[in-house]
Amino acid sequence: MHGASGLPDGMYPKIVASGISKLCYYTAMGIGAMDDIKRLVLEASQETIVYHHLVSRAIGYFYAETKRLIRVIGWTG
Repeated sequence: MHGASGLPDGMYPKIVASGISKLCYYTAMGIGAMDDIKRLVLEASQETIVYHHLVSRAIGYFYAETKRLIRVIGWTG
């Protein structure tokens, strides 16, 4: 399903129950990861941030958000 990014969490189980088995969620993930990276940069005023910190933060965000979305959709187990 294209356009699944940013829908209210309560809609995802209904979408899956209707028979849709693929959700395109990248836009919401990308925006969320970028917001998380912005927070890192703003909070690290005394630290030196290098590229691998940004990549690591983005990977961590994608991992956590994917796990959260799997739980919301009910695709666990």
